[in-house]
Amino acid sequence: MVEVNLKQQARCLFSADLECQTAFIPEASLHQEPVVDMCEKENSCIKNENSGVFKSKWLIYKRLDLVTLKQIFHADSYEQVPEYEIVQIRTLSKRSIDDDEVKDVHLSAFGKPIHLHLKRNRAFNKRLKYSKMYVAEMTDDGIEYSDVNDEKEDIGAAYQDIDKMAAVIITRGQNGQIQMDGTIADELGVKPVPAHILIPQNDDNVKLFYQNFEAMSTNSTTFPEEFAERKDPHFLFRCSRGNSSKKSILLSDFYAKINISNIDGHRSKRNPIRHAFPEVLLMVDYDNFAVHDFSELKTRKYLVSFLNGVDLRFKILSNPKIKLFLSGIIVAKSRDVTSYLVNNCMLLKSFDGRAALNDMAKHMFSTRRRLPSHDMALLLTKLDICSRDEKSGKCNPATGGIAYIGGACHVDQVNRRTEKVAIVEDNGGFSGILNTAHEIAHLLGAKHDGFPPSPFLGGPGSSGCTSEGGYIMSLKKSGTRRFLWSQCSIEQFRYFLSTPRASCLFNYPHENHSASSKWPGQLLSLDEQCKRDGGTKACQSDSRVCLQLHCYSATGHCYAGRPAAEGSPCGQDRVCRNGNCVASILPGSTRFKF
Repeated sequence: MVEVNLKQQARCLFSADLECQTAFIPEASLHQEPVVDMCEKENSCIKNENSGVFKSKWLIYKRLDLVTLKQIFHADSYEQVPEYEIVQIRTLSKRSIDDDEVKDVHLSAFGKPIHLHLKRNRAFNKRLKYSKMYVAEMTDDGIEYSDVNDEKEDIGAAYQDIDKMAAVIITRGQNGQIQMDGTIADELGVKPVPAHILIPQNDDNVKLFYQNFEAMSTNSTTFPEEFAERKDPHFLFRCSRGNSSKKSILLSDFYAKINISNIDGHRSKRNPIRHAFPEVLLMVDYDNFAVHDFSELKTRKYLVSFLNGVDLRFKILSNPKIKLFLSGIIVAKSRDVTSYLVNNCMLLKSFDGRAALNDMAKHMFSTRRRLPSHDMALLLTKLDICSRDEKSGKCNPATGGIAYIGGACHVDQVNRRTEKVAIVEDNGGFSGILNTAHEIAHLLGAKHDGFPPSPFLGGPGSSGCTSEGGYIMSLKKSGTRRFLWSQCSIEQFRYFLSTPRASCLFNYPHENHSASSKWPGQLLSLDEQCKRDGGTKACQSDSRVCLQLHCYSATGHCYAGRPAAEGSPCGQDRVCRNGNCVASILPGSTRFKF
């Protein structure tokens, strides 16, 4: 019997190198029937050098069905599987009281060692406890929102390594070992190998997998000695960045209308910049929901990890400091829920982005009373956003996202639309993280690098920076700068946050979403509710507000809008309940008890 180098064998088997793997494949294994046939003919297998798909029909890869393939790699076929490796993850064996606050992780992939110093995203994780998820379904009476009760499901905790631009969700597997799901920079995705692939353990391929995985673990010299604790096997794969030529279009001067008479361009007259805490409502369309196998739990886990990755892009800012929080999640159970996409569809699963965003703004205005409170709403779609030429009618698909410039917080009562919205392409494999950061920046007042300030918003603009700089807001992103903000973007953030238009961004979420059983009206006064809806302050405070909140507009006009929040005061020792003004028996009251 010929002896082989177990270390070399293990590394081959865990890579995507066909020649390396087949050198160690037992002859009998080459003739076994695969679970799924990846070859059109018996002896005709095609290897895609770019995707890293190998056709050895052996070990883990041959056990992946199409459903699992989509869940891990977000690929619709084997030809779309990105280059990947199966890696072991090691953590420090030293335990401490801060073990849950910091995770030191070491792994080796694609020939390079990777060390991550992951810190718990504490505020982000705390807010998750109060973030609701809803499934939206079209009925005869319109869109119905159903609360998804997933409180018993552990979706894990968010961690970040700012230096390595890593954002992951860490959970505990059934065996108690940590499992990581997320991204490293925008290049690598990491996911645990699903347990069902490694069952039954008496399967010859599974036995051989564990044999070689153990050989790789015990013989490897790539790990520092202090990283002794081995974890479950993980897939590490190259993320698709989508089409690098895709751009963002912003609806600013064409659509947005706002009274800016009280906005000037002199920073010296303004108050110091405060920290901003944008609350983000994440929505996914039907096609994106399908990527996650129509599973609410899988979708929620993905979106939490996704927003954790977007938040990481803002963590590098020091002045101003911007922290993102998840307000809630809306999942479209059918395509007609996102009628603003359907009504503007073009050929080949694409839609007119400009028209769709305009219709989305109107849709969000009409449904705003039924949605979680938010400072901005982002729709993730698997469809192709295109920019339609008004003269020729042709639609250019080179668009990755679309947003209103300076739209955060803004509700246009006059034109009855909500401008705090954006649409971003995402394939379900974290491809839209940078684009989402880009669109949020538009909502926070930033224009593309190299462009002048918006006439309606004012501010410094980005003329002082080149559009070729490669930064997040550049038309062309390149190198490590694609993770960074240009100085022009930073100055625009500072300017926007100094304007009254950004007033909703300074409410710390835990101040507005208490862990107690207080009603919403106890947390936001009538004046604060009016400000959230685009007004200045309340003009009525009696029983009428239970049916319609009365607010002053910027011009001093008193208008009626949505009902005041449950628990809002409507008179002496009286509050709003279900549209009625009743005696105050609110939770947390010192005057009354249940």
